[in-house]
Amino acid sequence: MLIGTQSDGDGNNLAIFNTFQPLGSSPPIFSVLIRPLDQSRHTYENMKTQKEWTVNFIRPEWVKAAHQTSRHLPKKESEFDSEVLMHEAKVGISAPFVKEAPIQMHFTWLREIAIPENGTRLVLGQLRQLWTKIDLDLDQRLDFEKFPVLSSWGLSHYTHGKEVTAI
Repeated sequence: MLIGTQSDGDGNNLAIFNTFQPLGSSPPIFSVLIRPLDQSRHTYENMKTQKEWTVNFIRPEWVKAAHQTSRHLPKKESEFDSEVLMHEAKVGISAPFVKEAPIQMHFTWLREIAIPENGTRLVLGQLRQLWTKIDLDLDQRLDFEKFPVLSSWGLSHYTHGKEVTAI
């Protein structure tokens, strides 16, 4: 997933994460695992101060551009400066979206849980809104075969969502 945040100085940030998990549906709560704070983590800092962020699903054709958001850029530089990943604003939401993302989600901060064993932090957010460009099937489920998205299998390995088996 690509997480979009906004800094105090109105700068946009975009970073790839492979540790995004649902924790429950009523209310809809998801978690994001933040690596140790042994260096500046712009996404985490922005999530914590602004109390909101976006999650944007990745399309296969821009996986390389999405993966490049894992680089550590100076805080004033935006990953949206890429020609592939275009910024989209939505009324009433300060965090940026990826314009061409097939699924876009808006979250607000609930809390964080420190994990002292490895220095990571689990950030919990509540889903506020969801937008989709993927067709729904007759049961109102997302049809990932018609519009594949990627999921991550480690630091630099990805798979198409259409290869996931639904039961």
